[in-house]
Amino acid sequence: MSNDIKNITTTWNFSQRFGPRINPTEWLEVNPNVSYAFTKSNNTLPTSIDSRTNTLALNIDGKMYMWKTLIFGYSASKNYVSGINANVTNNPLVINGYLQKELWKRRATLTFQAFDILNQNNFVNRNITDESITDTKTNALSRYFMLRFAVRLQKWTGVQSRNGRQIIRRGDGSFN
Repeated sequence: MSNDIKNITTTWNFSQRFGPRINPTEWLEVNPNVSYAFTKSNNTLPTSIDSRTNTLALNIDGKMYMWKTLIFGYSASKNYVSGINANVTNNPLVINGYLQKELWKRRATLTFQAFDILNQNNFVNRNITDESITDTKTNALSRYFMLRFAVRLQKWTGVQSRNGRQIIRRGDGSFN
């Protein structure tokens, strides 16, 4: 309701994505993809403002296996946004990467990660009222670095045994 007049807003969202997985060699993985999103809002009141936003995103991610226990991973995303105030959006290019070392027969990993290396990520919030559209850009702290160490402590054996005898599974997965 606006000034005691009923307004109905209809919103349509449409999105498509295409992305093949490419492994040209045993040590290289490349995953490019392209996506398109369209959002449209229509109002029944002639004084209300309608909204249309288009987003084309080009993305790539993957990893390179260097030597036997060193992995370099990457991801990059470039967004082209239209329908939002030009002062608010700058079509960011966001690049992330990591370097991972596998230790102790691959039971542990040491990973150094870098997020938003170019510091271009931003978030746009759109507020639609009867007579106006307000686009607000927020540049959250998105560039940061992280060092992570992970260890798998469990020890799995190939065959379980009880008192020296092999345990036999029943048809339901439980043991005899």
